[in-house]
Amino acid sequence: MDKIVGLLLLIILSGCTGPKTKSDNFLFEYTIPPSYPLTDQHKFIYVQLNDTSLELPEEKLEFEALTLKDTSVRKKAHIIVYINLSPSYLVQRQPISRRIVEYDEKEKGHVTYKVTNRGYVRTRYTLEVVDIIQDTLIYQTQGSSNYAISAKPKPEKNQTITQLKSAFYENRIVARETLLAEIWNNIKQHYLQSISVTFASSNYNLLSYHEQEPAFEKAYKLLLKNDKTAARQALNIYDQALKKYSGKDSNDPSDEKKLITTHLNKGITVALDMVNTD
Repeated sequence: MDKIVGLLLLIILSGCTGPKTKSDNFLFEYTIPPSYPLTDQHKFIYVQLNDTSLELPEEKLEFEALTLKDTSVRKKAHIIVYINLSPSYLVQRQPISRRIVEYDEKEKGHVTYKVTNRGYVRTRYTLEVVDIIQDTLIYQTQGSSNYAISAKPKPEKNQTITQLKSAFYENRIVARETLLAEIWNNIKQHYLQSISVTFASSNYNLLSYHEQEPAFEKAYKLLLKNDKTAARQALNIYDQALKKYSGKDSNDPSDEKKLITTHLNKGITVALDMVNTD
């Protein structure tokens, strides 16, 4: 009797155990096209700097999000970045007298006054990104840079100004090079956003294995390839598998066929997302 009860219990427990399944996360990485519509004709980009005494910070304008190739030949360019630096000029700051206590060897303090002689090398600039093919201004910006300089003050005002002017001429080139480096960095990070692709990703969780339905494993492996062609193939596999369960759903929410249908529909949704990505 005990053996019969044990056997019946084993059968009941076996019947309650569902098929083996496995779910996994995967990351779909893709690119979003530029907001400005580039065509197949847009291939080369050129940077034109009006100050011939300066060199661009890098030999080529290249970064991952930019699909255009840099060219050193202006006539080949389809997109041109114009960088115009105006002549730099001196801006003198108001002198400030600072009270300073200095101590001698006997640690006796003496009050002294130090007058500052400070100023800026100010340089204004404009930047334009132009589509030569469409004769269209894509982007423009302007601004100014203040490169701090200082010099020793002199007893007479004219001498003090002369000292500051000397510091201006000594630092003028460095100030313009510093500004150009900042502009170049902004070109790569901000100014060319409208003609650069954007890298994006989506994280999905899908059934990657089902003991009773091989379509899940086949489709999942295709989706891991992270491209539209494979996603279309996976979509077809999900669709074909779903047809086998059409009209066979049960009103019982625990019915395995209904669960399979739910997971197949989820796979179809993800595959469609990947296929329809720009």
